[in-house]
Amino acid sequence: MAIGCDKLIDVGAPKNQLSPDQVFSDSSAVSALLANTYALFERTVEVNISRNMALYADELGFTQTTTQQVEFWNSVVSPDNSANLNIWRYLYAIIYQCNDLLAQLPSSSISVDQQQAVAGQAKFLRAFSYFYLVNFYQNVPLVLSIDVNTNRIIPQSDQSLVYDQILADLREAKTILGTTATEGQNTRANGWSVAAMLAKVYFAIGEWEMAVSEATEIINSGRYRLEDLDRVFLTDSRETILQFWTQDGFVTSATSLVPSSATVLPSTLVTDVLYETFETSDLRRSQWIGTNVVTTNGIADSYHFPYKYRNRSAAGSMQEHLVAIRLGELYLIRAEAYANLNRIDKATADLNTIRNRAGLSNLSANDSETALNLLADEFQREMFVEWGARFINLKRMRKLDEVIGGLKSTWKPYAENLPIPQNELLYNPNLIQNNGY
Repeated sequence: MAIGCDKLIDVGAPKNQLSPDQVFSDSSAVSALLANTYALFERTVEVNISRNMALYADELGFTQTTTQQVEFWNSVVSPDNSANLNIWRYLYAIIYQCNDLLAQLPSSSISVDQQQAVAGQAKFLRAFSYFYLVNFYQNVPLVLSIDVNTNRIIPQSDQSLVYDQILADLREAKTILGTTATEGQNTRANGWSVAAMLAKVYFAIGEWEMAVSEATEIINSGRYRLEDLDRVFLTDSRETILQFWTQDGFVTSATSLVPSSATVLPSTLVTDVLYETFETSDLRRSQWIGTNVVTTNGIADSYHFPYKYRNRSAAGSMQEHLVAIRLGELYLIRAEAYANLNRIDKATADLNTIRNRAGLSNLSANDSETALNLLADEFQREMFVEWGARFINLKRMRKLDEVIGGLKSTWKPYAENLPIPQNELLYNPNLIQNNGY
């Protein structure tokens, strides 16, 4: 956490070096600080989450020898792994910035309405950050102040308390932000994105009725629609509920996922396990997975890589922002919640909505167990290499040992949680390392 606060100086200081008093006396400066907080998700957080957690699960393989990624690929992450440290410290850097905004706003000279809008977004971003921390590490420090001396000795809180805080932040944010966002503005949190995040959280903790309610609010709003597959990740996609803005129209993590040319060996490969889950006629296989043909010693081999985002530089003709929450996921969340409530017809209707978009025929189920199994497969195909969704879902369903353990001889049951970074243990004597590390 102390590293996270130090990092704030590196990535967040305004170019004109405004003092805190100056920042919070000017609405433009406050907006700039909030914009920087949003930018950190695309520049520093997701780039460490999506690829590494896809390696950690069963979605990606690795063709290079970088120790940090090899450890994730083997699902044996050491406490001094720098990529793991980045996940932890950048999320806490964002939390610190959110706490700073919330602490300083009441004494700022900007209008009350502006204070409320910024506070609602800060609470949303803090909850968004804690959602990933609690899913990757389980029991984490619940930091709600800006006192560095206090923060650096805060012990971990039980995950239930962290979820309580996440829900409290989201409920307050939803009340503050409402549903008045202008059409097409989805690079800032609003009431709709808060409702979508509430659906994800209720889903994660098994509050099925509430998950259905929040997801239905989004699906029935008329604001969003499922896009053609080649448009899902574009900046103007109507499927996107929340996206993080990119300066040059390409997502930072795409530089490590998309090969530099059509003839080079990709550094990260879609695993055979993932590739073979797609039916031949599944449009997601042809549109969201790329293929390079690499010739070595006269022998040509095909290698598959994730291709949801197409641009790896500013040269891309179609602009892309980083999608954080989208309608396709909300359909699957509602479907699984329905299945757990034994509303099988509704569950399969949502399932088939996603399948039909991918060019596939309807499936049917007569019981919740069958429906849940079908949905687990569909989640895997729809949400691969997005924000660690595969790992989070397997962990939620308690299938990590069965699925990942069945694939990797290096898998250990304690790997359901990442290790607390060694640097953080040195800074905070009250942190306790997760079991097994």
